[in-house]
Amino acid sequence: MGSSPWQAAISGSFASTRRRSRRPMSWRRLPRERSGSSAKASPTAIPSPELTASDPGPTLSSMKLNVSEAANLLQVSERTIRRWIDILGLPATEGEDGPEFHRRELIEWADAHSFHLAKEVPGEKDATPPSIQEALEQGGIHHQVPGKSVEECLEQVSRLLHLPDPIDRVFFHHVLLAREDLASTGIGEGIAIPHVRAPLVLHVDVPTLGLFFLESPVDWGAIDNKPVEILFALVSPGVRQHLGLLSRISFAVRDPEFHNLLKERASGQALLEAAGSIDQKLAQR
Repeated sequence: MGSSPWQAAISGSFASTRRRSRRPMSWRRLPRERSGSSAKASPTAIPSPELTASDPGPTLSSMKLNVSEAANLLQVSERTIRRWIDILGLPATEGEDGPEFHRRELIEWADAHSFHLAKEVPGEKDATPPSIQEALEQGGIHHQVPGKSVEECLEQVSRLLHLPDPIDRVFFHHVLLAREDLASTGIGEGIAIPHVRAPLVLHVDVPTLGLFFLESPVDWGAIDNKPVEILFALVSPGVRQHLGLLSRISFAVRDPEFHNLLKERASGQALLEAAGSIDQKLAQR
């Protein structure tokens, strides 16, 4: 398979500079943000180590943030912040210029929903690169997934992906929507890779990858304007493993054998065996 724009979309870690989807969805029906909003923040920006629930620092409890600063802290759009206030109870008080937030409360709120601000965990630099086969075994392969919109499909993903019981599925769904709010994760060729955007990562012990074959194609606002039929949904315990798994998915979808199995909607066993072959190829590089 030759080089194409959708390959660059993965290697660029789905930069938020790509165009936003123009499809109408109820969860997008909020006022447009002014230009210069923090919604365009770089996807590679990682908060400094002191911004963690376990070690918030001596001054964080008294720090007040406006909507723009809260969006920058959690790396979501300002529309998402306002939606979370209304729908998910994001703690805020009314200030002179709009909602205000305590930095520490935001971090604790995310942590209470089984998320935390991403940072390199101890020993992660020396961790073995994530195995696609093992990650797929962890997350599961799902055929005939219903859904007629991005929102409906991601609701199914948040419900079906094999995750620890304490994970708040409703919040996970809204975090996936927030990632799509910044830029579509449709990489082309009928494939999308919805994922939790740094700096929010799930409290999971191992990288988890779910493969979902949709019942019918869905307009995902992909870079090639083609509808999406296949979803890879991933969650990781840390930034390095998250980026490592994205890189391995990029290699896998460009592998002719694995790509053909995806298009054929092959059985779970066949796909797991092919994923094992991908891991072996990567180990030999």
